[in-house]
Amino acid sequence: MPSRSGSLRAWCVLPIVLAMAISQPSVGLAQESVREINIRAQSFTFEPNDIEVVEGQRVRLFVEAVDVPHGIGIAGLGVEGVARPGAAPTVLEFVADKPGRYRFVCTVFCGVNHGGMLGELTVVAGPESDELLTIDDQFDDRVMDVLEPDFHLVTLPTTLRIPHKRFAFRLTHRFSRPLDAGPGYGNLLEDFFGFDSPAFIGLELRYGVAPGTQFHDLSK
Repeated sequence: MPSRSGSLRAWCVLPIVLAMAISQPSVGLAQESVREINIRAQSFTFEPNDIEVVEGQRVRLFVEAVDVPHGIGIAGLGVEGVARPGAAPTVLEFVADKPGRYRFVCTVFCGVNHGGMLGELTVVAGPESDELLTIDDQFDDRVMDVLEPDFHLVTLPTTLRIPHKRFAFRLTHRFSRPLDAGPGYGNLLEDFFGFDSPAFIGLELRYGVAPGTQFHDLSK
């Protein structure tokens, strides 16, 4: 016949086992939860442009481009993608495992205010985190994963012919423009004269010390 003390021990163990069995599924569900966020990119803005998630949370972004193609890149989290108008939203999924504030930018040239198309994602620190990175910490040149739009420097090749014993001058122009310009990227005047991009303009004045003098190279 079982003793009274043995029965008491069995009843004490049973609630503990049941509690463990009940609690395990809830932990799994918390770890597998996904935060889904819809982002509209249009007119040099992201909507929303201020997002907050929790450290360790899986995040799924649905990025929709409304007017022209837009890219989105989040430096420090390794997130980058491109959305195109008329297409299904681009889906980007990642785990927000580093607490801090992360700037996201448009990575596809989209017009005159392309450089101002910014947003911020904040990863709220969990209870075990020691610190929260600031924007300045995140964008340290030594650790930042740089995301840059595709630009290249264009030089207009011209030849300057200088008459003998006379002055001649020309206007030099170097400018940056997107590699794959297309509809929606600005008109010819903006692209050509650098109104929507960095430009370097100079004036060269030369004197012909010998007959038939020519200069082919622009200043580097």
